[in-house]
Amino acid sequence: MYNLYLLINKFIKYVIAVVLNLYPFRKSQTINKNESSLMTLPDEILVYILSHLNQIHICRICMVNKRFYILGKAKLYHSIYITSSKFQLLISPNLHTPFHRKFTISNRVKPLGPNIDLVKRIVFRFFCSAFYDMQADYPSIDVICEEKFHFYDEMLLNGYPFSKLKYSMIDARCEEKIPLHQRTYNRYLSGKRYQFERVITLSLHLSWNRYLNLQIVRKMTRLTNLKITAYDYVLLNQLLAIGVKDLPINSLEIIYQCAITGNSILDLHEIFNLEILTTLQLESMIWSSTPYNLADEIRELLSKLTNIKHLSLAIPDTRYDGVLDLLKPNSLHSIYLKFYWSSFERFLSQNILEGQEGSLERICLSTFIRSSLRGYKNGIGEMDKILKATWQMEVSESKKYLKHIGDMVRGGKRFQKLNQVMYNECCYSIERSAKGNVSVIPCNIFRTGEIELGYLIKD
Repeated sequence: MYNLYLLINKFIKYVIAVVLNLYPFRKSQTINKNESSLMTLPDEILVYILSHLNQIHICRICMVNKRFYILGKAKLYHSIYITSSKFQLLISPNLHTPFHRKFTISNRVKPLGPNIDLVKRIVFRFFCSAFYDMQADYPSIDVICEEKFHFYDEMLLNGYPFSKLKYSMIDARCEEKIPLHQRTYNRYLSGKRYQFERVITLSLHLSWNRYLNLQIVRKMTRLTNLKITAYDYVLLNQLLAIGVKDLPINSLEIIYQCAITGNSILDLHEIFNLEILTTLQLESMIWSSTPYNLADEIRELLSKLTNIKHLSLAIPDTRYDGVLDLLKPNSLHSIYLKFYWSSFERFLSQNILEGQEGSLERICLSTFIRSSLRGYKNGIGEMDKILKATWQMEVSESKKYLKHIGDMVRGGKRFQKLNQVMYNECCYSIERSAKGNVSVIPCNIFRTGEIELGYLIKD
């Protein structure tokens, strides 16, 4: 089985190239021998191949023949991601992130029609009335709302059935959400035994709420993904008291709704097991009245992250040059940095990423604060869920960024694995051919009907 897996991975790029290049549109012609060889593959292998494509490419493949149509349609309808018309996500053939390969994106609620039997999961980015309608109308479908916790207390007070309260992040299995307020906890467990070890993803809002029952968290022995919004960094000490450090948390995101301090960063190693973290995201959008550069504290924190792969830092008044020096060389796969009131050129001149150039696959640099005001999450997720452009970038400005990125990936051995770069809300995809040629392709800076060809930069 393992040898078959290696064979498939070796063969998959060739198969994708055959399907996409030979059959962008189906024409009445003699069947090519490449198509005949593809048709000899079992469905299991073809389904595996389709799992590596985004929805645009799947639609093109559905035009090849009836067999690809059946398999492709099943892939398209399996998992659907719905966002609002106000914050539309980009749908592009140039995006190959895990999110775009896993979900079919819809920027508005649409009728599912006769293909409803193919749908297994629907994820709503934002709460809307259609969320409850779909849960009621299609009980066999796993219907999830990412931002539902904002309306959580209201739903409980209205007597919404607990069996329908589900919460999950995109890359986690759907688990039932547990109320953490003492006034609803007993009501939730009455007449029901709940296995807390089922929970693998949890979102906590730490405030001075006397009803918050954090004792439940210590029972979540399988918890691996934890997101915390803290309205005072002192509140994190509550997690220290209940032994969160003993939980197998490997993905940690902390959003400080307060001015961040050096102590709040240094104390994290007392609360969490930093050595097992593969993803760490720290964000503070509050400006301090007495600006302080936290670079030294961040360096000390990062020195304890021996297994980190994905890092996001969005902290005001902090310089990032030198903060990555204590990380294991070539260990990071993704990095997100928000550096306020700086420029792309200045960032590149500081060689902040030196030492990680051999492993980085995705880089996101941002000077925007308005991202969070647009209903857009900062951090690693910003590289997956890319918004449609709300502006029209000047050709000269776009080509300037293309040149900077092109200089990063061409020549020598720098950034050989890099496949995506984002600057502010502009996304650039990096593609490499079998001959070693490199192309930098803008993904989302074009309005409908605008031609991208004039922007491409190739070797």
